[in-house]
Amino acid sequence: LEALWRAGGTMGPNWTITDIVITGDVATARVRGSNAVVPAANQTPTTVPVSLRARLERRNAEWRLVALIN
Repeated sequence: LEALWRAGGTMGPNWTITDIVITGDVATARVRGSNAVVPAANQTPTTVPVSLRARLERRNAEWRLVALIN
């Protein structure tokens, strides 16, 4: 990601969150959709599919994202 942004590129996510399961202070959710990636200014965007499992933990009354897993 550093190289993408250093080159002036952008990434726009289009994600949907489903299958949220909360067990105590741990939650998981399914993340699906795509990212529109433009490598640098005036270049053609590429659509990259996304399918991840997110893991969150509740700490001090806040939910924190701790992992995105393929």
